[in-house]
Amino acid sequence: MDIGNGKAYSPLLDNESKAKWTVRFFGMACVLLVFEIYHYTAQIDLLERIIIGREASLGEIAANERIQIALLFGVLVSLVMATVFFLMWFHSVYLNLKLAGLNLTDEWNKL
Repeated sequence: MDIGNGKAYSPLLDNESKAKWTVRFFGMACVLLVFEIYHYTAQIDLLERIIIGREASLGEIAANERIQIALLFGVLVSLVMATVFFLMWFHSVYLNLKLAGLNLTDEWNKL
């Protein structure tokens, strides 16, 4: 059905933007996790240097800790946001099933 502006009207909810934001936040979390894994290898090298007796400055150790905290915070925030958007998307999809006239209350109990 055309609503006058050239776009078709649909009573169903638009889920595309929620899905895109979910993918973006999960992607950002994955990229940050790769950086975190790389930085863990740098931290292991730093610890090995300390164990064998080579010097490591306090500034280097403090910088390492700050980077670890920043990466962890970024991963946690992006995963929380991805989870929120995923739940919003899932809720919209479920509402679309109801708007499409599907009653799943009895069928879902059988799974």
